[in-house]
Amino acid sequence: MAISTEKKRTYVLLHGLGGKGKPNDDGVDTWLNDLAAELIAAGHTVIYPNLVRPKNPNLQKWVADIVNILKGLPHWKDVTIIGFSLGAVALMHALARLRSQSFVADRIIFVSPCYISPGMVPGGMPPCVRDFIPPSKAQAGWIRTAVGGGGKTWMICGENDFYGGEDHFAAFAERLGAELYILDGARHVSLGSGYGPWRWMKAFCEYLTYVPPQGKDWRERD
Repeated sequence: MAISTEKKRTYVLLHGLGGKGKPNDDGVDTWLNDLAAELIAAGHTVIYPNLVRPKNPNLQKWVADIVNILKGLPHWKDVTIIGFSLGAVALMHALARLRSQSFVADRIIFVSPCYISPGMVPGGMPPCVRDFIPPSKAQAGWIRTAVGGGGKTWMICGENDFYGGEDHFAAFAERLGAELYILDGARHVSLGSGYGPWRWMKAFCEYLTYVPPQGKDWRERD
């Protein structure tokens, strides 16, 4: 695989429940904050919105905001999109809504998408998340076509996630045509799971490494 660190790219980062917040806030996706800062420092363009009402989200409003962002992106070959948790689920629905109007990105990475069964709300989450259900098979077909020729979609999840089992993630990945990786002991890949900076993700974004390691060194703590 050819590796280049010179080319400047565009990255779209989508948070989960709780939003961007401030570093080390309880429940905030700290590794996304760190990743955004590091990519900006490296000269890349980073789109990292605080989606509306992040602590009491509305799927349709999140999807509308994400669709507007995706429609304004530059050429797909220079774009990587990373969605985390509820942000990953909202990204799926936004890609489906576009209905393949054009390629959107070269690489899409879904990290720990919450698996929410219709009519059920996971413990510790507000009732409004009941709408963040997986995309239908028909929607998944449109999502598959959002990645340009030669591009790829990954799903990276943690073992013993609070918001989904490995069978759920496997079903998600198969439906989306995504390459699935389960990180040992990573749970929800969140601050409460030991993240902190996730240095592998930055290296992956900049084509300095490929699939995530499976050993004890995958997790970074400050």
